[in-house]
Amino acid sequence: MKRFFILVFFVSFLGWSKVALAVTQSSEAQAYSAVVEAQLLHMEGADPSQILPLYHRILKVLPVPQAYVDMAHILLEKGDLNAAAGVLEKGLDRFPNSFTLHFLLGELYRSIGKGNLALLHLNRALELNSKDERVYQRLIGLYVEKGNYDAANALLEKWQKVAPHSCSLYLTWAKVYMTMGLYSQALEKLQRAQKENPENPEVLKYMGQVYQLKGEPDKAIEAYKRFLRISPYSIEVLNRLGELYIEEKQYPLALKLYSSLLQRHPGHPQLVAKVVSILVTMDKKEEALKILEKALRINRNERLLFMKGILLEDMGKKEEALKVFQGVIKDGKPHAPSFYIQAAGILAEEGKKEKALDILRKGIALKPDAAELYRALATLYSSMGKKDKALANAAYAVVLNPRDPSSLFSLGALLERKGKWKKGEKFLKRALELDPQNPVILNYLGYMYIDRGIKLDEGIKLVEEALKLKPDNPYYLDSLAWGLFKKGQVKEALKIQKKALRLLEKEKRNNAIMLGHLGAMYMALGMREKAKATYTKAIKYINSKDLTSWEREEIIRSAKALGLSLP
Repeated sequence: MKRFFILVFFVSFLGWSKVALAVTQSSEAQAYSAVVEAQLLHMEGADPSQILPLYHRILKVLPVPQAYVDMAHILLEKGDLNAAAGVLEKGLDRFPNSFTLHFLLGELYRSIGKGNLALLHLNRALELNSKDERVYQRLIGLYVEKGNYDAANALLEKWQKVAPHSCSLYLTWAKVYMTMGLYSQALEKLQRAQKENPENPEVLKYMGQVYQLKGEPDKAIEAYKRFLRISPYSIEVLNRLGELYIEEKQYPLALKLYSSLLQRHPGHPQLVAKVVSILVTMDKKEEALKILEKALRINRNERLLFMKGILLEDMGKKEEALKVFQGVIKDGKPHAPSFYIQAAGILAEEGKKEKALDILRKGIALKPDAAELYRALATLYSSMGKKDKALANAAYAVVLNPRDPSSLFSLGALLERKGKWKKGEKFLKRALELDPQNPVILNYLGYMYIDRGIKLDEGIKLVEEALKLKPDNPYYLDSLAWGLFKKGQVKEALKIQKKALRLLEKEKRNNAIMLGHLGAMYMALGMREKAKATYTKAIKYINSKDLTSWEREEIIRSAKALGLSLP
């Protein structure tokens, strides 16, 4: 709507300057005096109710298109869109061939979602002036919004006949092709636009986007660099370039770019987050911590404090992290749920689960509608073996936010692990509907099908989708290996399972069920000694809270079958 106001105001001055040349009679002079008074009041920011009576007087004496345009403008500022449209329609009753009235009425109808009326008036405006590029752009935009690409392309071809050397034409054409997913054609049009105007920064920006979409990052980087040579302070393109550097693992270049931005905007939370994230990826955590501490001296922002706590926790400085989180929530005022959740998580890891419960309860008392706090409470109760309380809190989280995939997943997983997998399946599937690219949900549901020996093919397919998103996740690889094992593809399963455990070892972790799966594969291949060695190792972690009762029983049964004694 802002663009519409600016456009009307610009037309206003042009229109009235032409009207002024025609003023000869005293009544018209008085009307023009009212125009000047109205314009001055408008420039001074007067209330629209003071200006509108002047336009009623003006229209009686000088009912020119510009008077209707200005009056509509005042009504728009007042927020009365329907009245503004009515004034423009009245203007068209009197001046049916006014390009300005048709164009502005089309713009107005477009801005309030009346697409068909917008098309009607913009097409009429085009009939009256077939060379105005703005009309082509608006009409093409409307056709694209409606999915009518044939009409959009026909209009582009018409525009090309009128203005074959227009940079705007080829840029607009490229945008249409991008919307259609035709990136090679879009690139051709951008190259033509560049030929017409080699220094147009918008063309370079879209070239960068198209190269990204085509999977040509080097060319995208070059396009963005050329853009920045022309417009060096574009935050949008600087950020696009930075993100591209990160995607391509060119971390030093990304760090240099975001650090220079941070120097211009010290303490800016989003820029600090970028710099810290890159430094952590480069394993420069101490340097990242210094950046955060410096930013906090400038801007004691809760987001920055949370980042500091997370970083300290990641560095193994649990007590310092706890102090950061508790330092925020100790004032007894409501804060972001994540502060309570992180503080409770650290306390729970230290075995101080009652204190963790207290913190979460305090958070709930201050933020009773925060579903994530009930979800965290459910997880904590589950770790304490209080399954009924866990389920009750997980269920309440879903009541508070029935469209939250995390809450639905939490409830579904708890039901499944309590043996109520059919009920759990409903919540897990609903969570996946709402978040179909979530690898955690994909893997959990897939593994549930595989482990229970139901819907094996569907389970493997779900896990494979999770692995597309996280190809080196050891737990997802374990799920796939177990699925293949269940289908009798033992050798292939063994290869994948070994990879999963190698990745797990790199993380310095152990998992009884994954070792149990490996043992079962060795047994199926007749490698009894290797199976015994694997189950011996699995037994060490048999008391893990992550194991379900049937998983624990399966490991124990297999270990006993091999003659192993339990500790």
